[in-house]
Amino acid sequence: MNTRRLLFNLFGLIILTTIVFGQRTEGMRQMPSIGVLQGTVLDSSNKRPIEYASVSLIHQRTEEITTGGLTGKKGDFYIKEIPLGRYNVVIEFIGYKPSKIIPIALSPRGEGIEQNLGNIYLVATSLEMDQVDVEGERPMFTQTVEKKIFNVEQNTLSTGGSALDVLRQIPGVDVDIDGNISVRGNSNVNILLDGKPSSMTSGDSEMLLENIPADNIQDIEVLTNPSAKYDPDGMAGIINIVLKENKFAGLNGNINAGISSNSSTNGSGQINFRNEKVNIFVNSGFRKNIRGASGETHKEIFSPDTVILDQSVSGDRGGESLLLKSGIEYYIDRKSSIGFTASMNKRIHDHNRRVDTIEQDSVITEYYRLSDHSNDRAALDYTLTYDRKFSNPKQTLSVVTNFSNGSSTSNDNQLSYPIIEYDSFDPIPEKSSQKRKDTDLNIQADYVHPFGEKGKIEAGYKGIIDEMDTDYKTYGYDETTESFILDTARSNHFIFEENIQSGYLQMNNQSGNIGYQLGIRAETATNLSQLLDTDQNFENPYTSYFPSASLSFGPPKLFQIQASYSRRIRRPSSRHLNPSIQQFDQTSMRTGNPFLKPEYIDVSELNFSWYKNGLSLSLGAYYRNVTDKISRHKYSTEEGMTIVTYENYDNKQSYGTEFILSGSLGKKLRLMASGNVYTDETKASGLTDNDIVHTSTGFNSRITTTWMISPATEMMFMGFYRSPRDLPYGEMKSMSFSSISFKQKFAKDRFSVSLRLNDIFNTMGFGYKTFDEFYFQESERKFDSQIASLTLEYHFGSMEDKSRGNKRKTDSNGNGGDDYDIE
Repeated sequence: MNTRRLLFNLFGLIILTTIVFGQRTEGMRQMPSIGVLQGTVLDSSNKRPIEYASVSLIHQRTEEITTGGLTGKKGDFYIKEIPLGRYNVVIEFIGYKPSKIIPIALSPRGEGIEQNLGNIYLVATSLEMDQVDVEGERPMFTQTVEKKIFNVEQNTLSTGGSALDVLRQIPGVDVDIDGNISVRGNSNVNILLDGKPSSMTSGDSEMLLENIPADNIQDIEVLTNPSAKYDPDGMAGIINIVLKENKFAGLNGNINAGISSNSSTNGSGQINFRNEKVNIFVNSGFRKNIRGASGETHKEIFSPDTVILDQSVSGDRGGESLLLKSGIEYYIDRKSSIGFTASMNKRIHDHNRRVDTIEQDSVITEYYRLSDHSNDRAALDYTLTYDRKFSNPKQTLSVVTNFSNGSSTSNDNQLSYPIIEYDSFDPIPEKSSQKRKDTDLNIQADYVHPFGEKGKIEAGYKGIIDEMDTDYKTYGYDETTESFILDTARSNHFIFEENIQSGYLQMNNQSGNIGYQLGIRAETATNLSQLLDTDQNFENPYTSYFPSASLSFGPPKLFQIQASYSRRIRRPSSRHLNPSIQQFDQTSMRTGNPFLKPEYIDVSELNFSWYKNGLSLSLGAYYRNVTDKISRHKYSTEEGMTIVTYENYDNKQSYGTEFILSGSLGKKLRLMASGNVYTDETKASGLTDNDIVHTSTGFNSRITTTWMISPATEMMFMGFYRSPRDLPYGEMKSMSFSSISFKQKFAKDRFSVSLRLNDIFNTMGFGYKTFDEFYFQESERKFDSQIASLTLEYHFGSMEDKSRGNKRKTDSNGNGGDDYDIE
C-alpha cells in the first residue's frame, strides 16, 4: 500500500510541477507579447524566394529560442505576439549557409515594437560534385549517454528485406535462423517500435520484425543499460526500431518494389503532406517470403533400453504480410502539438515439412510424418500523443496513450506413414488448433524541468494493463467414426492478465566535463493466470524498485568515460506459466510452471568513447548479476521421456567486453567493425540430484564497409562470425555468413536500383549437441539463405528537409545532442 501511495505522489508531483513551473522559469520579468517581425528570404544568386526557411528568435539574455516561424511561398515571414526584448535572428534552410542578424531590439523606444527586416539573402553552400565525400553524411554509428544509435536509412544490405535483415547487421545483436534475437549473448530483449510497446511487439516478435520492411526503418537504437525513466523489462536491454518520419514540406514520398531468386516479392511506399500546421503521412509495406529448410537429427535414448532415432527434415516456410501505418500531427501553436497514429499488421504464415524417421531398438521401424502449420495473425495499434513546450523549450510535458489488440489463429495437421512394407500400419492423423487474443493499454506521462545551465529533473508515470487469452485444442482420430475427437487431456484454455503501475524520478546535470544521473523507479505489479479447463487460478503480486546511476567525464567532442548502473527485471510470460502439458511425440513433452518468480538483474557498465577526424571508437565492459534466473529446464525420466519446463535457478552472472569502430576512411570509404566477448556462469540447486554449475564463453564479430564508387554508385559488404558456445547440457556450433550489395542512382537521386546477395558462401546454419545421463542428441538445421534480390525505388515530391525541428541532432564528431527519448 505504501508503494501505491508513492506512485500517486509521483504522479501528483508531475501535475504540481507543471502548474507551478509552467510559467517562465528564468526568474526574469515577463514582458508583454506585442512585438512583430517581418521580412523576406531570397536566394543570393538568383533572387528567388526561399519557401519554408526557418526563422528563429533567440533571446540574447537566455540564449534560448523564444519563438519563430517558416517562410511562405514568396519567401516572406510575419511573426507576431513576440515578447519585447533583445533578440538574435537566425534564418536557416538546408543547402544554404545560415544567416544571423544581431541585435534586434523590440521596444517602444528605438526601432519600435514592429520591425521589417526587408530582404534577407541566403548563400548556397558549394557542392564539389566531381568528388565523392561521405564525411558530410549522417554517421553510421553515434553514441549518447544512454544509447547507441545505428543509422540504417541508407543501408543497401537490407534493401528489400525485413527488420530481421537490418538487425543482423547491428553490432552486439545476434539473430538466429528462426528470427530469435539476442544482445550480448542474451535473448531477453525488450523490442519497441517507435519507442512504444504494443501487441505487435508482444508474443511473436519474429512475426512483427519479419513484417516490417527494411526500407521503412531509419534507425536502430540499442540501450544496454537504460536509466530509471525507461521500462525496466529486458535483461539484455532495449532495441528500439525507429521508422522513417518524413520531414519534407509539401506532398512527397517514395515507392519501391523488389523480387528475389527464391520467388519472394516485396514492396513498400510512403506518402506525406506537411505544412506549418499539420503533418499527414501513410506508410505501407507488403512482403511475400518463401524459404526452404532442411535438417538432420540423431538421438540416442539410453534407459531402460537403448533406442536410436535418426531423423531427416525437409520443407518450406513463409507467407504473406502487410503493414500499414498512418497518422496526423497537428501543431496547435509553436509550443504544443497533438498527434494520432493507427497501425495495422497482418500476416498469413505457412510451414510445411516432412520428417523421415528411422527408429532402432529391438526392431527397425521406418516412417515419415507430414505436417502442415498455418498461422493467421492481425494486430491493430492506436496511439494518441500530446506534447507541450513551455517558455523555456527545455521544459516539456508529454502524454502518450496507446491501445492495441491482436488476434491469431493457428492450425496444425500431422499424418504419419510407414516407409517399408513390414512396418505396415495405418496412417495416424493428428490435429491441433490455437486461438489467441491480446489486448494492451499503456498510459504514460513524462515531465522535464530544467535547472541551471545543463541540469534537468524528470518525473513520470506509466500504467500498463495487458490481457492474453489462449485457447489450445488437440484432436485425436477415432477410426470407428472416422472423425477427429477433442483430446481434453492435451487441450487447455489459458488466460493471463498483467497490471503494472509505476512512477519514476530522475535528475541529470553536467558541470564542465563531468556529468551525472541519479534515478529511481517504483512499481507494483500483479499477475493473474487462470487455467479454465481445470478451474485453477494463480495470483502473483509483487513490488519492485529500480535504481539507476551514471557518471561521465570528458569533453564530449574528444572523448568520454562513463560508468553506469541499473536494475532490471524479466517477468514470466504466459508460456512460462501455463501448467498444461503439450506432448510433441512419444519421447518429448513440455509444461509450464505457474509458480515462477520474476528474475532481477543488476547491470553495471564501463564505457570509453573517442572521436577524432571523423573516426569514433567505443570500448565497453559490462557485468550482469541475475537472481532467481528463469531458465529452460530439460530433463529425462527413466522411461526415456524428455520433459522441458521452466525453473528459477539460483544465480547467473554474465560479463564481457565489446568494441565498435566507426567512421570515414578518406573521401570514399566508410567502415564499422565490432566485436563482443561474453561469459555466462549459471548456478542452480535442488532441481535435480546434482547441483547445476555451468560456465559458457562465446564471441561474435562483424564488419560493414561502404564504398562510394561514384556520386551515384555505392557498394556495401558485411561479414559476421559467431563462435561455438557451451550450453548447460551441450554445445552450440559456430555460424558465419557474409552479404554484398550494389546501389545505382539515376535522375538526380530520385530513382535507384539495388542488387543484394545474402550469404555469399551459403554458410548460415544452426547446429547443437545436448546430452545427459539418459540421452544424447545432435541436430543441424539449414534454410535457404543464399538469395539474390533486386529492388527498384523512386522518390517524388520535395527532397529538401523543411521540418519544424529534428528530435535528434548530431554534431560533426558523431556525438548525440538532444536525445530522441523513448516514450
